[in-house]
Amino acid sequence: MAPLAPSSSQRYPRSTMHLHYDPEVDIALIVVEPGPAVSEEYEWGLIDRDPKDRRLMGFEIWEASSHLPPELIAALPSPRPDHPASSAAH
Repeated sequence: MAPLAPSSSQRYPRSTMHLHYDPEVDIALIVVEPGPAVSEEYEWGLIDRDPKDRRLMGFEIWEASSHLPPELIAALPSPRPDHPASSAAH
């Protein structure tokens, strides 16, 4: 499959986004926008929303290797040791 052309309108600046896959806990984490959030728990993981306006702030996928294609897992970076979520226990 060919890569998509870059989007001319970027809703979330890349500088605020963070994503990784942690094979030790088999969790994929995507933070769209950092900050305080309210988590909604689902069978597959969490959706984090802004407590005021409910906009999407991020999500994590538990048992990610079972839910995501291997190509996507391979494309995700490892967690940074300095990122707060990398030390969170789930």
